[in-house]
Amino acid sequence: LDYSGEYNGEVTFSMTFESAGQLVWTPDKLKAPDGFVDTMWSVATGSAATDVIVNIINLPADGGSPLTALQYTINGGGTWVTMPGVPTNTGLRTVDLPAAATVYGIAIRAVNSVGPGPMSVAKSVTSR
Repeated sequence: LDYSGEYNGEVTFSMTFESAGQLVWTPDKLKAPDGFVDTMWSVATGSAATDVIVNIINLPADGGSPLTALQYTINGGGTWVTMPGVPTNTGLRTVDLPAAATVYGIAIRAVNSVGPGPMSVAKSVTSR
């Protein structure tokens, strides 16, 4: 007996009952999350000197595995920092940047159990 499960129209796992009565479960086609596109997020200056607000408007497809983190970078992907908040929720997230009155290029990505999705295109923001 074979059974396959689907998520968003794609096969994401299969189960096979072998002759000895053993159940074998195999994840199929799990992948890293899709990337954020421009319209899925925005960034603005926060109220504190080094704060900026990242607004997650829509989440990317999770690749068949729930999102475990949303991360940002201000150095082109050299270092990634996990944003506060539940990774499966949209909404505002306050992130603390190193210096006030500084222009930053901030990019984001989603992460699941497979790994990180692609880096978004960076958006410019100035800390207060």
